[in-house]
Amino acid sequence: MSTSSATSAATDSATVSSSTSTVAPVFVNPYATITVKSHVPISLELRNPNYNKWKAFFRSMCGKFGLLDLLDAAPLTNPDAAWEQADCCLRNWLFGSVADDVLDLAMEPDQSARDLWIAIDNLFQANKEPRTIYLHHEFHSMTQGDLSVADYCQRMKTAADALRDVSHPVTESQLVLNLLRGVNSRFTSTADNIASAPVLPSFASARNTLVLKELRNANSVQVQPETALVAANSAHSNCTGGTCHSSGSGGQQQNRAGGGNGGKNKGKNGGRNNNRNSGGNGGGGFGGRPGQQQPWRSPSAGILGPYPQAHTAFAGPYSSPPPAGSVQLAWDQAGLVAALNGMTLHNPNSWVLNTGATSHMSSTDGILVTRLPNSQTYITVGNGHSIPVVCRGTSFLPIGTTRFDLRHVLVAPSLVRNLLSIRQFTRDNKCSIEFDEFGFSIKDPQTRRVILRCNSHGELYTLPAAAPSIAAHYNLATSSTLWHRRLGHPGPTAVTTLQHLSAIPRSKTNNSLCHACQLGKHTRLPFNKSTSSTSSPFELVHCDVWTSLVMSISGFKFYLVLVDDFTHFCWTFPLCQKSDVHRHIVEFVEYAHT
Repeated sequence: MSTSSATSAATDSATVSSSTSTVAPVFVNPYATITVKSHVPISLELRNPNYNKWKAFFRSMCGKFGLLDLLDAAPLTNPDAAWEQADCCLRNWLFGSVADDVLDLAMEPDQSARDLWIAIDNLFQANKEPRTIYLHHEFHSMTQGDLSVADYCQRMKTAADALRDVSHPVTESQLVLNLLRGVNSRFTSTADNIASAPVLPSFASARNTLVLKELRNANSVQVQPETALVAANSAHSNCTGGTCHSSGSGGQQQNRAGGGNGGKNKGKNGGRNNNRNSGGNGGGGFGGRPGQQQPWRSPSAGILGPYPQAHTAFAGPYSSPPPAGSVQLAWDQAGLVAALNGMTLHNPNSWVLNTGATSHMSSTDGILVTRLPNSQTYITVGNGHSIPVVCRGTSFLPIGTTRFDLRHVLVAPSLVRNLLSIRQFTRDNKCSIEFDEFGFSIKDPQTRRVILRCNSHGELYTLPAAAPSIAAHYNLATSSTLWHRRLGHPGPTAVTTLQHLSAIPRSKTNNSLCHACQLGKHTRLPFNKSTSSTSSPFELVHCDVWTSLVMSISGFKFYLVLVDDFTHFCWTFPLCQKSDVHRHIVEFVEYAHT
């Protein structure tokens, strides 16, 4: 029994020792299981420089796991296995958070994590001083333009951070003042309030104030009426019955609606009520009971003439439906047809002369010949409302044989009629305008000659727009080349004198050569009759010097031509100066003797 027990115990110990010797212990570094993207959410790139932000993320991650010594301290002379594993994990973190274009410039064979870190740092910290000059220029010349306030502030902060990265930080006050310097003209008053505060606010506070102002501007545009120039008075009408008069700068509108029993009695249910509402936009009033739909009537002229009915909403804000049992009047179909006919007869391209407009204004940009930077964002009308301006440019009005320049035209789609600023028009075209009961006359202020006469058949002084065929005839009639031919091909001085005397329309002088003048005024010396004869080459050589009107690309303007009388062989020598003729003839004689 003892023998078998000893044998069994020996067998078990042998089995345990055998299993222990075959399975080696495995050590896994805890840093190897860490995903770098969960701690460093951005990637370091060359095209989008974000080195300082990436550096802050990466050093925070290394500090969390106690590996900053591998980046800051010098590597060990005889590193152990644990140090090697930690260094390899740190290099893998760098490989996973850096773009390929950066690794192509920074990676080297057998490189430690600290060496790779230093190579990346040197890559982004090189040429600090030269970069500072360009970054300073970009920071101080930055403007908002068409950017929103949020995007503009982000670009400004990014430029300031770039200066900080090259060891030239921008103070908080400089950042705020530079932000206010480049804001759009819409925020000028807000920027002045921020800059004039006793204590200059922080960059975040200034940004929040500008964002709030931007929201208010957007909201004010939304709550404005669709067409401010013909907007009606928003106040509640007291015209429960009778007559309402609404007057504006463009005309007067009268709506009649019978109230009560429809008589002219001055009792409770009927009567005559006259209300006059004057406004800068010349809107119309509406009579009738509240909540009762009135028949559609053709509105009269407002401040800018008849409003296009297809774009007019008479209902205004939403109103509750009429109470049950109320009588709804039918549409006035005859008035609707008359209004539509008036729309077809109305010329949308005509211009209304306005003494109160500071610039020309149009509702379409199709008339613009050239576009200019839009420095004005809105138009303020008589009642204080603002109309947005979409673009600005120059145009012209070809009427008959006269061309009028329009050098500053604001395009606002909300306008109903084109407005012509009299002040701007007389300045641009050097003319004067005289008004009378039938129309107006455009005159030359020096000679008092009538340039254009326009008769107005409405309540406004209008300047009609010419058809394209008239414009083409105008360009043909006023060209200086055509007048040169009509007047018998006079010299440029004579044409200029006639233009100064207003005898012919002024136009840009055409300096091109006239073929008829060249043929008609060309003179040539007569050739004498010659009876000479030659019997050998170079016995008689004819020479002539020709002057070209146009200098060649190489700078030659004179040409020496030599013709041998016996062989009729010709030699041509280009000359820069006429004094070179003698030298070439001497050289040619030497050539002939050889």
